[in-house]
Amino acid sequence: MQPREEASHDHARAALFVQYPVSRGWLGTFADSGPLRPWPASAATEFRPACQAHWPGVVPAGAAKYSSHYVASPLLYATRACGACHTDVDYVTGRVATIQSQTAMMLAAAEEALVEAINTIGEAGKDEKADAALLAGARALHRRAQLRWDFISAENSTGFHNPEEALRILGEAIKFAYQAELKAVAARSE
Repeated sequence: MQPREEASHDHARAALFVQYPVSRGWLGTFADSGPLRPWPASAATEFRPACQAHWPGVVPAGAAKYSSHYVASPLLYATRACGACHTDVDYVTGRVATIQSQTAMMLAAAEEALVEAINTIGEAGKDEKADAALLAGARALHRRAQLRWDFISAENSTGFHNPEEALRILGEAIKFAYQAELKAVAARSE
């Protein structure tokens, strides 16, 4: 999973946007390649794991099984959503809470780094003698960091769909934000 950095459409104010973070979030995970995916990997079946968790089967008394169309977090009905495959639902929901807590902490750290970078870039931009090339480089690095933060924020699972990848991408966001800040400091004439 990697956010695309090239423009995918024309937009009046922004040259890019993040494509399909929710569906791309679980690519490369156990659910994507393991025993939970006995169907062919194709665009037509791309959302199968999401359907199994987010629209679990319902069997009313004396009726045939059908899929629930109540679209919400599986944690709101964990026994039905998670219990279809997992025997220890409490463990699974605890693991989800841990993963989401770790991801939320990294999102907050990346956000702080992004704010520091943009503030430093703003201050450097006020310096009439600032090195324009270094300032442009700082802005490009900030954009790379912001894209990664946006990608994980928009992915909509707070890291659960692919925890390792979410943390890796947020680590890159922090790295690029700090590099942007350093470049903006170097751009100043003082």
